[in-house]
Amino acid sequence: MKQTIRATFHDNINMTTGKLEEIEDLGCFFLSDETGSSPMFPRKSTLQLNLFDRDSGETMNVPVQMTGVARESGVWLYRVKWSSVPEMLQN
Repeated sequence: MKQTIRATFHDNINMTTGKLEEIEDLGCFFLSDETGSSPMFPRKSTLQLNLFDRDSGETMNVPVQMTGVARESGVWLYRVKWSSVPEMLQN
């Protein structure tokens, strides 16, 4: 699986950019670019993760469930769970 990939994290109101880290079968961490004093998304939110493959130009939305959020080095780190690893992230 790819180790790190840029992505967009959004619901019907808010959106942030960042990168995926520690991609696993059950989910990953989303290291957000947002620097606000509180997280943009509440814990246990159902969100969409938009992935973009620069090589092919392909995009895909992946439904995810946020299972945790923490502040790390001045930005927000979200833990998300998916039903299966998105095809775009599989080698």
